[in-house]
Amino acid sequence: MLKRILAALLTLTPASIAAADVPTRPLGGASELRVERLLCDPFEANKSTAIEGSPLGAVLEALKAGDGKRALQILATIEPHYPAIRDVFALYRGKAAILTGHLPLALESFRTAATSSTPDIVVEARTLGLRVLVELDPKAAHGESAQLLADYPELPETIQIFHRLAERLSAEGEGVLAGEIYRKIDLVAPWTVEAVDSLRRMEELRAQGVKIKPLDEVERVDRVSRLVRLGSPHKGKQAIEELLRDLPSSPDQKRRAYLLASRVARSEGDYRAMARYDALARNEPPPPARGKDDLESLERELASLRRGVPLARLSGPALREYAAFAGRHGMHERVAAALEIALRRTLPHSIVFDIAMIASGSGQDEKLVQLLRPLAARSDTLGRGARYHLARAHERLGEIEEARAHFFAIASEAPEDYYALWSRQRLEQTHDRVVERAELASRELLMPPARVSKKDPLPYPPFAELTLRSDEESAPKITHEELADRLRGVASLHGDLFPSLVRAEALLRLGDVDMAQLEIYETYIEYRAAIGRSIRRAGLISVAEGVNRTYERPVPAVLRARRQIDPLSREIIAEVAAAIGDYGTAIGLSARYHADDRPYAYAREVEAAAKAHGVDPDLLFAVMRVESVYQRRVVSHAGAIGLMQIMPRTGRLIAQGRGLDGFTTADLLDPATNIDFAAWYLARLLERFEGHLPLAIASYNGGPHNMSAWIDQHAETMPLDAILERIPFTETHRYVRRVLGHYEHYRAKRGAPMPALGLELPNNEPRADVVRF
Repeated sequence: MLKRILAALLTLTPASIAAADVPTRPLGGASELRVERLLCDPFEANKSTAIEGSPLGAVLEALKAGDGKRALQILATIEPHYPAIRDVFALYRGKAAILTGHLPLALESFRTAATSSTPDIVVEARTLGLRVLVELDPKAAHGESAQLLADYPELPETIQIFHRLAERLSAEGEGVLAGEIYRKIDLVAPWTVEAVDSLRRMEELRAQGVKIKPLDEVERVDRVSRLVRLGSPHKGKQAIEELLRDLPSSPDQKRRAYLLASRVARSEGDYRAMARYDALARNEPPPPARGKDDLESLERELASLRRGVPLARLSGPALREYAAFAGRHGMHERVAAALEIALRRTLPHSIVFDIAMIASGSGQDEKLVQLLRPLAARSDTLGRGARYHLARAHERLGEIEEARAHFFAIASEAPEDYYALWSRQRLEQTHDRVVERAELASRELLMPPARVSKKDPLPYPPFAELTLRSDEESAPKITHEELADRLRGVASLHGDLFPSLVRAEALLRLGDVDMAQLEIYETYIEYRAAIGRSIRRAGLISVAEGVNRTYERPVPAVLRARRQIDPLSREIIAEVAAAIGDYGTAIGLSARYHADDRPYAYAREVEAAAKAHGVDPDLLFAVMRVESVYQRRVVSHAGAIGLMQIMPRTGRLIAQGRGLDGFTTADLLDPATNIDFAAWYLARLLERFEGHLPLAIASYNGGPHNMSAWIDQHAETMPLDAILERIPFTETHRYVRRVLGHYEHYRAKRGAPMPALGLELPNNEPRADVVRF
């Protein structure tokens, strides 16, 4: 809808703007949409109106169809009766006015909407208002844009707005000012299509005699840095190659250039080139090239790791580093020597476990059994990990009965544990190698335990079971007016404390479920702030500002009253939130909802994305559970957005890879877009790592280039379950475990076991046809 409106804005001419006729009269006539039944007391339900035929639903349909005239007529009919949401009406009126060509009305409407109490509406209204002003008065827009960008430095539409502003200024004869803007676009956003066009426009302006300052050395390196960090891998590599052909003269800028080249080489898996550029950045000679089978050089490097200290006297970390180097280069005899030392010495248990993982797959399983058996006696996570890998060593030695005994014990004693998941995998994949008795017994442990609900029964109907989004004909239905009725009592009680509740009730009554969801979320944010657990970043406002949200602290009496809102009211708000699809808010507001219930949040969007990209929908639900706990508007400290927590750069590269024009990072707040992008990305990661699910999950969090590097740092014979133990990023290490656990539970809810998780590592040679971001 928004793209249609913006496209209409760009097609307007001064003549069409001046001739625009704006219909602001109310609807009338038998053929028009019947909304008069809603013009009674706003709290009165109209149960005959389905959501598709609701007033604001009709407005949105008209805007989507490009019928601004009809949208304005409907708005004029209903607006006087709902003063609490005049800003929402103004926002829609501005969009409709653009479609009719009446830009002065659009500008006036957006300025009214910008006075909203809802931050996301303010951002959208101010942004659209600036776009309109660019068309009406580009000089005034140039001045106003500075304030907008000061308030919203990460505004997603910045580059598009500035590019259009430069076009309008150039058309008005302001070539110097337009040239400055084009130059800035090329400098700060060189990966965009607007930057490519800006280069062409600058050449045209120079040909007309306009002086545009070329980039200096610092700016050149800054530009390449942005391409490497924020642009596509291909453009980043191309820019680095150009920079290396014409290196800056300044030592500092030359060092920056080499470090950027090192970063590009690392992302491509070219670690020799990375080491060479790192050495150049330190102003040192590049390391000598070493053949893959140059054992003499490897022995020298191993000796240098010891620093003249006998192997038996190395510290625990040094012994671990020695074993890791030997394992990475297939020097199994040296790994065996490190294992012997670890067996004879008393080392920290974490060091012993790491050395055992390094030695996995090196043919030293008898020593591994000896090394891991004492650790397996521990009752904590490290002990369970040691016991699992002890069982794996027995399995590799062909001692299947002993291995299965350990797997049974782990799966029975801690069924929710990560190692229980892997133990169930091994029980399933080894059952045909042992007697029938063990096979039958194993079947009882092949599914994770179901969560036992501890919730009290509701004192009112469970509206979460009556969803507006249900596609099943047999599912009970509930109208938006009935939900508004349910919210009415809470709004009348607490509307002074939480004005968003009054707005949500009005929006639900008029059928604007998405905007009602936003207002209920604002209520949730205010409640969290009152209890001292503020949500630091959420919504379009956080995407635009790029910093933590600021909250106006209410007077102590209001703050205390918000904090003390009664549990029943919170449960009613939570039920309404769940009924319109916002399980994240429901979980946050009421103890009756729990994230480990693992709801099928945004099921329609998930099923569509899964089908389009060939991904298991349960995997998408599991990732959503870990990434956002089903909150569609959450923004991380690092800037990841939405349900599946997609980074802005990743979103841009996915859009580029799929040929999607007009994408901005604000689109990631839309559940359908966010989930669709995540499904596409997970499908590419699964393809890159040859279907190995744990590696794809690790790459989703830590980056595919990092996952490839971690594989390369170990022996080719190391099994996958041992590689996962060696992930150095704590967050990614935990992330894989959490997603796999939730994935298994989602599968179990459908009565399906986990897919088999392979243990052999994929081909990790760099390829041009795989995703690199």
